[in-house]
Amino acid sequence: ANCVFMGGGGGGGGQNNGFSSDGMRGGGIILIKANTIATNSTCGTAISITANGGTASNVGNDGAGGGGAGGSIVLSVPNFSASAACPISISANGGNGGNVTDGAAHAGGGGGGQGVIIYSVTQPSTNITSNTINGLGGASNSSGASPGNPGAGSNNAGIIPLGVAPLPIELLTFSEKKKKSYVELNWKTASEKN
Repeated sequence: ANCVFMGGGGGGGGQNNGFSSDGMRGGGIILIKANTIATNSTCGTAISITANGGTASNVGNDGAGGGGAGGSIVLSVPNFSASAACPISISANGGNGGNVTDGAAHAGGGGGGQGVIIYSVTQPSTNITSNTINGLGGASNSSGASPGNPGAGSNNAGIIPLGVAPLPIELLTFSEKKKKSYVELNWKTASEKN
């Protein structure tokens, strides 16, 4: 609860025949500071805020890649108001490992670990769902035998409401500027702990 991280990328599948799949990207970091997050009845579909890890591709005669880990979502928002016609889904889930579709045993990809959702208030629940779910391990062959390991920890343990030290800083400003091959982040803090 003292820092936030981007989700780690999944490992690539082992290969000896040139057909493995890549490990997938981890989830990013989302920081939202607002007085209210609200939806109305005219949207007609769910709104998503996600920092999910990617799910690895399936593969034939080689090892499958691992799923990416979930990232971090920090919501410094005191008020939520979501319409039943336009619910909000917030997730920092791990991606699933890739499956091996060949009949012979190879290695299914491991699942990505769950990320974190940090609320500055009690976790909202009226028309709002929050999930930090571990990714599943992929099957090691076409019969589904010996899957790779899933992400570790209890599902939804990454949901942290008020009272669990969201972040030991108070932000004054936070901005980004796109450069040619990267994004420059700048911030100023009013206070910091440790």
